[in-house]
Amino acid sequence: MSLNFDNFNSIISLFHHQAKTLKDSDYLWKKSDGKFLSQTWDEVRKSVESIAKGLLSLGILKGDRVVILSENRPEWQIADLAIMSIGAISVPVYTTSTTSDYSHVINHSGARCIIVSSHELCVKALPAVKQSSICKNVIKINEDEKKYKEPINIIYWNSLLNSNHDLNFNFEEEAKSTLRTDTACIIYTSGTGGSPKGVMLSHGAMLTNCTGAKELLKNLLHGMKEIRFLSWLPLSHSYEHTLQFFTLGIGAQVYYAEGIDKLVVNMGEVSPHF
Repeated sequence: MSLNFDNFNSIISLFHHQAKTLKDSDYLWKKSDGKFLSQTWDEVRKSVESIAKGLLSLGILKGDRVVILSENRPEWQIADLAIMSIGAISVPVYTTSTTSDYSHVINHSGARCIIVSSHELCVKALPAVKQSSICKNVIKINEDEKKYKEPINIIYWNSLLNSNHDLNFNFEEEAKSTLRTDTACIIYTSGTGGSPKGVMLSHGAMLTNCTGAKELLKNLLHGMKEIRFLSWLPLSHSYEHTLQFFTLGIGAQVYYAEGIDKLVVNMGEVSPHF
């Protein structure tokens, strides 16, 4: 718990520091074929850089907005960090939202790309993408052979991950040049009081929240050598979105719950501290 969030200019600088320090330690855990499997910090870093280069190859530039539509899983955080790594801005949306909600967020934010996890979510999101004049790329995480009637360019996550993008991009230099006042993400309100409102959150805002969380939890965390965190509140929610950077900063291992219906089972399997 000696890390000081106030010493970092951006979420990305924090991530690079932790990935270098904790390199071969387990970081993100996901249930697969009945058991939790992990990715190390270094594996996550490589995935972040591969997806970031993939976004660059699609023409995503500094300041561009990229929507993330997915349940909680390692790819969510990897996508978030990849977007921020190139100076772009992530726009999380809820999996429970409607096509009209997605249309509003895509158009209002001016998003140029959307990352969608599954076929079920593509069915809701693609009609909204079709209505956009500038959102031209859909990155789909799950590999399947599903077809869609919308004439939209779909790129699979694994093809971006495994492509040998010949791009000379210095991620650490980009991280150093990012300011705490730069916008990291735009999180939309639920829309219960009219159309969802986009809230621009800076790197500094989220790092300051992490400093506050560290102060509040210091007595609980004191002396802990290993910290297990079970993530289940939607990452599209500002609370969990900030928490992922807090757990990143304290070097916790993050286990992604399979869903609210499996939460009690997952708690028994993981024995999380939080």
